[in-house]
Amino acid sequence: GMYEAFNSTRNGLYGDFGVLNLLQTTQGRLVFEFVNAQTDEIVEIGPFYFSFFDLDSGDLGHGVGGESVTVDSHEAYQLMEGANIQVGKEWGFTKFIAEPMSPVKHPTLLADLTDEQLLSSVTIVYPKTSAFTITLDAPLGTGGRNFFFAGRSVLCCRRH
Repeated sequence: GMYEAFNSTRNGLYGDFGVLNLLQTTQGRLVFEFVNAQTDEIVEIGPFYFSFFDLDSGDLGHGVGGESVTVDSHEAYQLMEGANIQVGKEWGFTKFIAEPMSPVKHPTLLADLTDEQLLSSVTIVYPKTSAFTITLDAPLGTGGRNFFFAGRSVLCCRRH
């Protein structure tokens, strides 16, 4: 569906991370395109990493509902062993769903993630492309959910 924020003032940068706020009980489909800032032409880059952090299920004060992220056309993904994220695949898409759990503290520094934060994170490897699509989902509760994202994370090089 169309992306709708609960509180759009929460969109932007939070420490080292980008943040998108999503109205709970909705899905938001987003297309990321790579554009040359000088020419406004769409360009291909890659392969590259794109990571999501703090995938959790909220708290009773704001309703309980596992956040999820669905991605297209990726090459691979990396989760920490024992991650609090379920993975589902259907029709060429991969869906990463937060398991029921207590809220995770919001990350601020990409280089200083706790094990708890890493257990609620996924890093996706994309091939060379000019665009990719993600769908954010916060199926239950009231209010909004914040989705944290960045590029490469330590999940790419961490040995388990």
